[in-house]
Amino acid sequence: ACYILRFIDTSEHAHPGGRRSLHDALPADPLQKLTPRERIVARMVSEGLGNDDIAPRLNRSRRTVESQLVSVFRKLEVRSRLQLLRILN
Repeated sequence: ACYILRFIDTSEHAHPGGRRSLHDALPADPLQKLTPRERIVARMVSEGLGNDDIAPRLNRSRRTVESQLVSVFRKLEVRSRLQLLRILN
């Protein structure tokens, strides 16, 4: 299981000039934005598995895994596996 703790400063001075960070835009559990299958793919990526390793474990084609991963990136607004890992860990 993976847990994310996030402390929120609700004071008026929390974000001077109205600027917010990437983490402020994410829900407490970013996986809530994903479908159950996308969550599984994201977790497998966080375990260090590549698309070629994930596909047979889920009985899917590599292309399907790639499509699901693109959807995960889009929904979580990340551009790489490294950014995905930072959000999930």
